[in-house]
Formats: sequence, structure tokens, C-alpha cells
Amino acid sequence: MGVYLREKKLKNGKVSLYLDVYHNGHRYPPDFLEIHINKKNPTDEDKEKLKLANEKRKAIDLQLTADNLQLINKKLAKADFIEWCRGYFNSKTKNRSYKKVLDYLSEFVNHAPLPFYKIDLNLCRDFQKFLFTKGSNNGVLHLMVILFGGLKEAEKRNYIHKNPMLLMDKSDRLKKKEIPPTSFSIEQLQKLADTPIKINPQYRQAYFFSCFSGLRWSDANCLKWDEIITKTINGVEKWFMFFEQEKTENPEYLPLSEQAIFILKMRMEERENEPESPYVFPAVKETNEKTTPVYQRVKYALKKWAKAAGI
Repeated sequence: MGVYLREKKLKNGKVSLYLDVYHNGHRYPPDFLEIHINKKNPTDEDKEKLKLANEKRKAIDLQLTADNLQLINKKLAKADFIEWCRGYFNSKTKNRSYKKVLDYLSEFVNHAPLPFYKIDLNLCRDFQKFLFTKGSNNGVLHLMVILFGGLKEAEKRNYIHKNPMLLMDKSDRLKKKEIPPTSFSIEQLQKLADTPIKINPQYRQAYFFSCFSGLRWSDANCLKWDEIITKTINGVEKWFMFFEQEKTENPEYLPLSEQAIFILKMRMEERENEPESPYVFPAVKETNEKTTPVYQRVKYALKKWAKAAGI
């Protein structure tokens, strides 16, 4: 829902003011106010006319809000959206992104309560602009998707008449941007290796193994010992991986670097004192989808490690 004051240029150099109204998913014909002003060099009379036009816009906006409140429970409409969302999100997940979007929303409204009836398209647009002061496109998109989920649930429970984010113009809707992959230098990897950090040792080993073998997470976390092959070629022992990539489903026959072999030999020694497992890095293998996914714990540990290393 929203009421916007628009301008149409006239031949005499002035602009004609009109109201552009969105309500309950519908866009109404322009409401021309018969108010013409000189925008470039406004006189006192022009300023008064502009003030009158804004008052008319606010009056219609309030009327539409009142109309919506008649369609939903007034007591629910006055409840604090932010606090309601905290309870709703906490019942679903402990993901810190959900807390972050509500903390930013609270900051956006100066830590005041945000009643459901005040949430409209304008607020969603302005909040999106505010988020760009905190992060980049993909991060903002992620947080707006979370907000959309909260508003969708609020609509389902009759706290709001309609999710206002559904009314966003295509030009206002964010799209995910592809980020070119980046690699650490040998010096940076050495810096990581030299940095002491209290995380599961297999997180470090699996990460370095991925770096020196080229495996993506979805292939490294489920790598099995029977996929490691050794062959003697011209009297020299060579190590290979034979596996099927999750993404392409194509079989791969991959020679291993000295650094990757060193990590495997380290794991071979360690596994003698560990519970039997077919996986090379059992600590990073997804085992229970009902608990926090392993990759999230690994990602958190890697960020902690990189921060300690100053990377």
C-alpha cells in the first residue's frame, strides 16, 4: 500500500502534481490535483500549494491505512512487528542472519516499537536502502528475503492485510549478483597454517585438502577412503582420487599434490585412534539434518580462523 506525490511536466515549464495510489495490490488511475507549481524557482504561493498537495497525500494514505485496519484485528495491527518476529524466527531457527535483520530493523526505526499497521511499501523500500549502508547487494538481498518471510507469515496470521513487499516494482527488487571466485596465495595459506586456533583439527585439514586438491565443499565433506588410490608408476608411488562429483555427476580421476598427500597420511595416522569411519574427514560429514548443518559450523570456524590470522 502506498500513496505517492508525482509530477508531470507542462509546456509552460511548470509541473502538475498528481497522486499515484497503490492499494491492496491494485494501482489506481492518476489523481490529478489541479495544482500547478514552478518547481525550479518556487514562489511562496508555490510552496503553499506543495504543502497542500502533501497534506492531501497524507490524508488519503491515512484513509487507506484505516480501511486496512477494518479488515484485520485492530489489536494485532498495533502489536510490535519486531518483537513478534523475534519470537517467530526463534521458534524456527537459531541462524544469526534472522537476528541480524531484526537488529537492523530496530536500528532503522530508532529502536522504537514498529506496529504492524505502519509497515507499508515505503517503509520496506527505505529499509532496503538503509541496509545498503551495512552491506553489499547479495547480503542485502539475503536479509530482505528473511524480512519477506516474516511479513508473509504475518499476513497468514492476519496481522497485516497484505505483504507490502509483493507490491515492489521490478526495478526495486534485488537480484543476486555473481561474485568472481578468489583464491588465497601460498603466503596467505602459510599464514593460516601458522595461526593457532581452537577449532576442530579436521576443519583445518579438510580446508587445506580442498585448497590443494581443488575439491568443493560438497565433494570434500563426503570423501571416502576407498576413493583414494595409490599406484606405482615408473617406480614412483602416485596418489589419486577416483570419485563422482556431486555437481556434475561425472567420474573424476584426479592426481593429488604433495601437500594433499601429506594431509592424507596425517589422517591415516590419526584414524587408528578414532572410531571406524569410511570418511576421510568424518568431523565434516553431514550426519543429522535436524541439527545445525555441519557446513554452518565449519563456515563459522573458518571465519574465526581467518580473523585470527588477520585475513
